[in-house]
Amino acid sequence: ILERSLKLLFETRDISLIKQYVQRQCMKLLEGKASIQDFIFAKEYRGSASYKPGAKMLTYDRRSEPRVGERVPYVIIYGTPGVPLIQLVRRPVEVLQDPTLRLNATYYITKQILPPLARIFSLIGIDVFNWYHELPR
Repeated sequence: ILERSLKLLFETRDISLIKQYVQRQCMKLLEGKASIQDFIFAKEYRGSASYKPGAKMLTYDRRSEPRVGERVPYVIIYGTPGVPLIQLVRRPVEVLQDPTLRLNATYYITKQILPPLARIFSLIGIDVFNWYHELPR
């Protein structure tokens, strides 16, 4: 989204086109129409001793524990407000198999997508968070 927004800025110099693009991408995510593939994080596994008890995804099967140094893919799902983020972590396959689990669009938009856009576009006086707040709910 950042790359495409910058291309639009330099190719068209039309902020309204960038705003439309960013809002369209946010709406796709909010409506559940975005590909889960675009929202997968992957972190290096540091061994079970390095994590708090609530952080383990090993409750399913001890044999499924990744090797130290292996990259482990995960996504963030919706949960009860106030719940620690670590409890909203799920394996992508779980989300694909369980229709009750949904990507946490609010988290991805407000914590992953908009901050880098804001760092760039604030330099030219644009508040991209306002674009998000203007979206219909």
